Amino acid sequence: AFDSDSSPLVPNAELFLCITSVSTDVGIASIDKMDIAQAEVYDLTVIVDGKPEFSSITSIEYVSFTEAKVSTFVPSNRFAFEAGASIAISGEAIMTLAVGP
Repeated sequence: AFDSDSSPLVPNAELFLCITSVSTDVGIASIDKMDIAQAEVYDLTVIVDGKPEFSSITSIEYVSFTEAKVSTFVPSNRFAFEAGASIAISGEAIMTLAVGP
């Protein structure tokens, strides 16, 4: 299980995204695509075809059958960090069914 942190993201801090299946019968096979966007400012592709676009700042860890963690940095020269600013994370995951007895 992951612990959530609702504190504001600051420049040069690592962002952790935890992806969890709510069913123990459905696992995460791969995180195939992920983008970070900020309204009409900038889009950043983080993951393409299941691989980090920039492996120097992004990693994918498959923690368990139902949990994956992506860590990355949000570039301060491309995104606004002032009060009230927000980013949107979107993407695609390939899921897999558990094989039963």
